[in-house]
Amino acid sequence: MYANSHQFGDGQQGIRVERRKCSLLDTLLATSDKIKSKSTECSACGKDSKLRCVRCQTSYCDKECQTTHWKQGHKKECPRRCQIMRLGNFDWKRFDRFRHFQSLASPGHLV
Repeated sequence: MYANSHQFGDGQQGIRVERRKCSLLDTLLATSDKIKSKSTECSACGKDSKLRCVRCQTSYCDKECQTTHWKQGHKKECPRRCQIMRLGNFDWKRFDRFRHFQSLASPGHLV
């Protein structure tokens, strides 16, 4: 949430707080954090995990669950998870000034 100085209709000066809309980047970063979290549950059956996918770190209890999950769609999901993890490792802070400028230019923003 952002607080902005605002001149109200009755002439009083105050603070208007607007909730920031969730951007695609925020969603990707949250997804990356979720993927990076070390789950102790098998992604296929929910049992305690002992193995991980080498590429994307998805958890599995045994080789059978990993093979089954691969055939059920992990084959397509794995490269996407890796890509999201790389995006999460990128230093986005150097672009904060542009994100701030974008929020100022958005409709409904009062200064």
